[in-house]
Order: sequence, then C-alpha cells, then structure tokens
Amino acid sequence: MMFAVMLWTLAPAAAQDTETRSFTGEGSRTAESDIELYLLEGVYQHRIRSQDCVVTVGLFPAEREPVVRLADVLQADLAIGMAPGRVGPIGAFRISQPGWAVVQLGTGPDCSWTYEIVGRFLPPGREPGPPGVLAQPWVLWVAVAL
Repeated sequence: MMFAVMLWTLAPAAAQDTETRSFTGEGSRTAESDIELYLLEGVYQHRIRSQDCVVTVGLFPAEREPVVRLADVLQADLAIGMAPGRVGPIGAFRISQPGWAVVQLGTGPDCSWTYEIVGRFLPPGREPGPPGVLAQPWVLWVAVAL
C-alpha cells in the first residue's frame, strides 16, 4: 500500500513526452532574462518568429543551480533576418545533463517576437530547486569534525 502511495505522489513530477512552450515579448532579453527553462536530458527543437525584424536567440546556463552544461547550449544559437511574414529556421540541440537555462534574445526595442521550444519538460512548479545545504559534502565533514 505504501509503495502505491509513493508512486501516486511521484507520478505528477514525471516529464511530459513532448511539449511545446511558447514565449512572446518585445525587445531584447539579456543575461537577466525572465525566460528560464529547466531542460531535461534529451533533444530539443526551437524557433523564433517575428515580423520585419532581425532577431538572434541563444541559450545560456542560468544563475540558479543546477545549470545546464555550457557546451550543450552553445549549439542552440539561431539568427534570422526577417522578411515580412517569414518564419525563422528550426534549430535542434541536445542536452546531456539536466539543468536550468536562460533564453537571451537580441533585437531592436520595438521588435515583437515569439520563441518556441519543443522537448521534454517537468510540469511547472515541479522543477528542482537549488541543492540544499546538506547536499554539500563539506557540511558533512564539518558536522563530523564538531
């Protein structure tokens, strides 16, 4: 019975098979971007859409732990020069270690855009937080020494 309850409580944290997350905005997003994603191990596809704008987009490790590997997200850059009504290319990249990433965009201040990413995600609010104090190995050694 206890095993069934544990499975039931862990089930909502399971990743979706494939999901599309979409973000819209205007202007650039820098390192302090409000678009943060927890990316699981696997392959992702992403695309940027805009009307009459030149837009570049890239993913970088976020400020919070755990972070994605820099080598994984460096392959996720897109740059498009837009003609009216044209959709940007689809880029694909692979994440080898789960972690937080931030989406950075470069464009003009009046440029509206939509960023879409397709892959496996945990349900919102179920992403892991930063490692706790007890997860740090030095804490154990200090406790033993005391």
